[in-house]
Amino acid sequence: ITVTDDMLNAAAENADTAIVTIGRYSSEGSDRSASKGDYYLSDAETELLTRVAAKFKKTVVVLNVGAVLDTEWIKDIPGIDSVLMAWQAGMEGGLATAGRSDDRCKFASEKVEVNIF
Repeated sequence: ITVTDDMLNAAAENADTAIVTIGRYSSEGSDRSASKGDYYLSDAETELLTRVAAKFKKTVVVLNVGAVLDTEWIKDIPGIDSVLMAWQAGMEGGLATAGRSDDRCKFASEKVEVNIF
């Protein structure tokens, strides 16, 4: 999905915190590679995270991945406030992740306003 500046501006008007999900496909019998879009973030993912982190007061990244992923970008992209390794939690994973970000549980040490792209 392409996130336009208009979309980011509209979202930032309604929330202080952005939640961005990064996903990877993993399964038995599928090979992984040390390349962008697999082990490393793709250029599009890096660009999106950089733009989102610059626009919002806080940025939370949810990693929906089933294998290891390079995390060097956490310190390289300014404005990433927290990262949640959600793994591949199955059909209730979305509810469990959402439960981490509302009144039922403190996430990143405070209540988070949820904005889904």
